Amino acid sequence: MRVIITGGTGFIGSALTRLLIDSGYDVVIVTRNAAKVIEQFQGRVSSASWDGRGSANWESFVDGALAVVNLAGEDISAGRWTGNKKKRILDSRVLAGHAVVNAVSKAVTKPKVVVQGSAVGFYGPRGTIELNESSPAGQGFLAQVCKAWEPSTQAVESMGVRRVVVRTGIVLDEDGGILKRMVPAFKMYMGGYPGKGDQFLSWIH
Repeated sequence: MRVIITGGTGFIGSALTRLLIDSGYDVVIVTRNAAKVIEQFQGRVSSASWDGRGSANWESFVDGALAVVNLAGEDISAGRWTGNKKKRILDSRVLAGHAVVNAVSKAVTKPKVVVQGSAVGFYGPRGTIELNESSPAGQGFLAQVCKAWEPSTQAVESMGVRRVVVRTGIVLDEDGGILKRMVPAFKMYMGGYPGKGDQFLSWIH
């Protein structure tokens, strides 16, 4: 059973890739950096080259695949959010979604499911309001990104392909993400809480 992953070398994508490999799946990572795939997974997965926009170099892998998991996107935690950075954050996600749609449209045997990445940033800052999957989008840059990102693969539904949107929270893991950045300060007795310290933080592990 073959699973195609865009963003498979990222923080969430690499964890998913390892889980799928250990479960016996054939994983193909769509990437702009094949050397990174080899380094991370020691030849245990296949890779397909990608320019971050189209699907010409990897759409053949989608034909007959079990699933396509779309996690591609510019890292929001790296660097300042300049105008150019924000444009890359948005464009990288929307263009990846469109590429997935194009690849699925050309597959003779469609994948069973497309898993579309998103984030709890969809809801924006909402204070103490309890939110669920039916809650509307909020305000702010990340909410706007998610509102454009999520429907970028919606067209596969008209092709008879099931689509699942996954809104993840901040990932806590000792090997990366926010904890890797925070822990050194606490080890040097310089850690503390930001602001008033009573902000909500939606997290997964």
